[in-house]
Amino acid sequence: MKLDWNLTSSPIFIGDEAKIRRMLINLVDNAVKFTSTGSVTLSANTQSVTDAPEAELELTVKDTRIGISANKLKIWLEHDLGYSPSYGNPGLGWQITKELLKRMNGTMTGISEPGRGTEISLQFTLKIYQESA
Repeated sequence: MKLDWNLTSSPIFIGDEAKIRRMLINLVDNAVKFTSTGSVTLSANTQSVTDAPEAELELTVKDTRIGISANKLKIWLEHDLGYSPSYGNPGLGWQITKELLKRMNGTMTGISEPGRGTEISLQFTLKIYQESA
């Protein structure tokens, strides 16, 4: 497991720590579960945060696991499939992550290729803590 923390500065974000933690645990757990060899990388990136009251945060989980077809990934990203086995079931963690992200007005994107791995990104906005003068 590799952590790639590319924040331009070290702001203190204000957000729902439990939701963010649950989403990351779900995605990392899924990636590790299907990566018997290779690697899993967790990345954090944000736009410049100079004097802005909020910032767009992007958290990405990339693995070198089995991967899935682009068509299946598109269906999983775009539709609320519940727990139906049609199109294959992405799992409970995936559905929980999508629901939590929706509550945070965020988006989930991804790319995947069978036999080469998957990269899932979560994008959402967080307020930045600013000390009062």
